[in-house]
Amino acid sequence: MVYKIKDKGLILSKIKTKSNSLNIKAGNLEMTFTDGFMSIDCFTILAWGVKNAPHYRYLIK
Repeated sequence: MVYKIKDKGLILSKIKTKSNSLNIKAGNLEMTFTDGFMSIDCFTILAWGVKNAPHYRYLIK
């Protein structure tokens, strides 16, 4: 997830968490990060299927 945040152009030394939410039953995490100039939303999603073992997906918007 750090590489995806870095690709968005945030200044890593100034990043702060603005808000976060954790859904333990679903295994999902939602966070908003800011560096004082730009804010981004980050999500982890627990995914699985018939062919795939349970795994996390990382989404940055």
